[in-house]
Amino acid sequence: MLHLVPVSFTAVGELMLDLGITSGDEPHNAAIYTRVGGTAANAAVWAAAAGASAACVGRVGDDAAGLAIRAALEERGVAVELTTDPEARTGVVALVDGDLLVDRGANRSLSVSDLRALDADAVLVSGYAMLHEDSAQAARVALAGSAGWTAATAGSPGLLRRVVPYPFAGARLLVANAAEARALTGSEPAEAARLLAKRHELAGVTLGADGALLATAERLLRCAGTTIAGLAAPGAGDAFAAALLVALAEGVPPEAALEAACAAGAAAAASADGWP
Repeated sequence: MLHLVPVSFTAVGELMLDLGITSGDEPHNAAIYTRVGGTAANAAVWAAAAGASAACVGRVGDDAAGLAIRAALEERGVAVELTTDPEARTGVVALVDGDLLVDRGANRSLSVSDLRALDADAVLVSGYAMLHEDSAQAARVALAGSAGWTAATAGSPGLLRRVVPYPFAGARLLVANAAEARALTGSEPAEAARLLAKRHELAGVTLGADGALLATAERLLRCAGTTIAGLAAPGAGDAFAAALLVALAEGVPPEAALEAACAAGAAAAASADGWP
């Protein structure tokens, strides 16, 4: 399919300020970083890098972190379709000496009234938004609101084990890592990908340094680990999902779309902030 204008892409879901802390030998020698993250933000910037006309939909607080997320997305050419919540803080993910702590903040209040830019060629919905009861309705409406390519990321194994019925019905593409795919199917990656492809048109399973799989109803495609080493790095799966969805919306065959997704995931893993 020849596209004379860029494919339109909308990412819906979690927006976070990422905070990383590694203790030093004394309090003044700690290593601390902050950066913009969350599935929706990560996916939108990688979609823009893949040549799409990208938009990001979600909720932030009326605070400095919310302003920082807006500015970072706009700087990367992403259309910012964010709602500012006057009563909640912007979400924060903190990695403290290897322990993960999450304050979802304004993401808890994502509502149907926040949804915009859903008439896109491709819509990606964060699994975290779909798996939390407070934001699930908006996430489901977002997934059903596009006539183009729709996709969801899986979220996390712990959440997946607690949510019934199956939460991703309606997505043409599902992207999960190996642990998430196992939580959904009880199977190892190759069989899990095949099982998930029975529920969706396509199912992608990322395997960290071992590469990635993409299953259709008839075939199981693989991307070699040498191409995608480090895909387990934070944000790399979001880059993989965004690039895969953009390529599919452009009419690229699944084999080439998988290669493009693997390249984006590897680039995210190699990037200091996980962004292009």
